[in-house]
Amino acid sequence: WSDRVGKNFILRINAGGSIVLGPRVSFRDNVIVNITGGKINIKGDVFFNDMTCINSRNCINIGQNTIVGQGVFFYDHDHDYNSDSVKDNYILGTIEVGKNVWIGSRVTVLRDSKIGDSSVIGAMSLIKGNISSGTLNYTKKKLVNKEIKKVEKSVETNQSSRKT
Repeated sequence: WSDRVGKNFILRINAGGSIVLGPRVSFRDNVIVNITGGKINIKGDVFFNDMTCINSRNCINIGQNTIVGQGVFFYDHDHDYNSDSVKDNYILGTIEVGKNVWIGSRVTVLRDSKIGDSSVIGAMSLIKGNISSGTLNYTKKKLVNKEIKKVEKSVETNQSSRKT
């Protein structure tokens, strides 16, 4: 491992936000980190694959030796859809990712989530809430495969009778 920042890395820090990186944190290509008033703390030996997006308005902590797959999203806040201004008002929470965690590709981690140490999160999972340490977690999606029933359509034809 080595510190690495890939192509098209975007870091936006606004409104007093902050980020603290431990040693040997690597970001592949097209990673976006948005911090608006929030705090992000990433321990050492953490790897973020391509197209990861980290959005903080409050607090995100990521533990040592964590691997983050392609296209993973972290959001420590939601838009407050009950407010007068959904655009400007937020419900804030936190995200805690333990150490030695593997987060598979295209996972979304939402506010008020805690992923315990040495856990695995399977690809395309949606995480909201607490994940116990040392567990395998995935979203089980069922492929629905149904026969297409053909409906016979009656075709009406107008045949005019001709007198000959």
